[in-house]
Amino acid sequence: MNLHSLSTARNKKEIDFCEAEDRQLGIHGNEECQRCSACCVYFQVLNRNGTVLKEAGEICKHLEIDTKTKLSSCNIYDSDKRPIDCIAFLNCEPCGLGANEEEQREAWKGLRVTAKRMAKILRGE
Repeated sequence: MNLHSLSTARNKKEIDFCEAEDRQLGIHGNEECQRCSACCVYFQVLNRNGTVLKEAGEICKHLEIDTKTKLSSCNIYDSDKRPIDCIAFLNCEPCGLGANEEEQREAWKGLRVTAKRMAKILRGE
C-alpha cells in the first residue's frame, strides 16, 4: 500500500478504528501530527517523478529519531523535496486510509503495529 493510492482514494465516510492504546501511540484522527512516525515507515512512498523513494516497512531516510526527546521528525518536511504522497497524508484520518472499510481497517492495523515498533525505537529499546 502506498500513500499515493490512499490520498487519491479518500472517501468521506467517518470510521473510527481507534482504541485507547492508539491515542497513546499517537495514531488517531489527529488535528496535527503527534510525531509517532508510523506513516514514515508503514507506507511505500513515491518520489515526485513516480519512482519509489522507500518501500513499505522501511524507515524513511529522511526520518530523524531523537531518543533523548523521544520525538521523530522529517528533515525535509518544509522543503520542496518532500514527496507529494507525504504532503497529501492527513494525520492518520481513518477515512483517508483506503477506498473501503476493509482497506482502512487493514491500514489501521498496520499503522498500529508500526507505531508500537517506532515507540520502542524512540525509547531507545
